[in-house]
Amino acid sequence: MTRGRTLPSLNALRAFEAAARLESFTKAAEDLGVTPGAVSRHIRALEESLTVPLFVRENSRVQLTAAGETYRPFVDAAFGQLLDGAKHLNVYERQRSAVIDVMPTFAERWLLPRLPLLAQRYPNVRVRLQTSTEVGAFTEHAQAGIWYGQEGDWPASTKQLLFPEQLIPVASPSLLAGYKPLQSPEHLLALPIIQVASTPDVWPEWLQSVGVQRPLPPAQEVFDTCGLAIQAAVHGLGLMMANRAFIAAELARGELVPAHVSVVTRSQGWYLCQPRQDLETPAVRSFRRWIGTEAEAARTV
Repeated sequence: MTRGRTLPSLNALRAFEAAARLESFTKAAEDLGVTPGAVSRHIRALEESLTVPLFVRENSRVQLTAAGETYRPFVDAAFGQLLDGAKHLNVYERQRSAVIDVMPTFAERWLLPRLPLLAQRYPNVRVRLQTSTEVGAFTEHAQAGIWYGQEGDWPASTKQLLFPEQLIPVASPSLLAGYKPLQSPEHLLALPIIQVASTPDVWPEWLQSVGVQRPLPPAQEVFDTCGLAIQAAVHGLGLMMANRAFIAAELARGELVPAHVSVVTRSQGWYLCQPRQDLETPAVRSFRRWIGTEAEAARTV
């Protein structure tokens, strides 16, 4: 209890600790980022408050008096307790926080729009997303990662399949209106084709799966990111082979429509991965349960 007692100022105690450790007001000032005069004033105020001299001043060097030697371990212990308290708070904060590596496309097209639902279900959980295109290696401080790959990938991690990639050709209604009737998958090749530079294999894979033997004509539009390709399709620039999970909003709003009913499920998908050696914190556990539920709901749509 401190009621009725006046405690020394924290700045005075910091000045005392630094001067006692470094045996110099000048060095203490450098350590604390203040002037030597400020250190001297803080020490003088502390001595007046305690009514005992704490230092013997000898030119540029200072030494603790007997009273100072007696007082020093109590000050050191107090600062030690403050540091320990801060560490406990850091542990507490880590328990409440989930640091997740996520690929930019997944974050933009699927995860971010759903995060308000996480906040509603787990209001005390804080999620920090770290976008990264590196798959298979966790970034610093990451407790989990959402990666794109196959079942046998990343043997050093525990994995939970969120959903497989499902390919579907889509375009704007206005574009398709100018090319009717599209009675077979082969007829789609008459439309301008949009491709994403990083996934050139999705069109050939879909065409092969639906029995089209003709080669894919050169793409009229090639984009660096999935998000740009989706926007290009929305604006009628061409026909895109999309991951169905990433265009749910555009389909629901009627901005994109399927150009063919065939949906091809790939062997690749999106996985929530966690380091095997890490203990799962409550926040990460809540995030894992929530995203599993959301992914299951998305698969059934």
